[in-house]
Amino acid sequence: MKKEIILLSAFLLAGCPGPGDRFIEQKTASVRLQANHVCIVSQLNQNEKLLSFRVFSEDDKPVMHFFNDGGLYVQKGDCLPILNYSFKKDVRYAVSYNVTNEKTANHFILLSNFKITPDDLGKDAITFLDK
Repeated sequence: MKKEIILLSAFLLAGCPGPGDRFIEQKTASVRLQANHVCIVSQLNQNEKLLSFRVFSEDDKPVMHFFNDGGLYVQKGDCLPILNYSFKKDVRYAVSYNVTNEKTANHFILLSNFKITPDDLGKDAITFLDK
């Protein structure tokens, strides 16, 4: 009986996933080069706003920026802000945006893993990487 109480206590203290636990969805962001600058393409719908921006690279320290005053809306198809971040060639990057929907209060992460590499003609191109 003592063993069952200890086992039951351990289970109750450890908890288990339930409806109150949130899984934050991740969506892949499109990236292109536009006038020799990285452009992460907005997929935001009308009620969705950016809350934060993060860049991780294998060369530099992580960069993080929060958009104040309730977030920032960027029209679908436009470039998301990269805040003058300078992307270097042949360096792996992970760029993410925390997005919220004002009406539903749902959140998701817009994420892209890429590096800038030369294509077959020697021009710069975006190479997408696995997570």
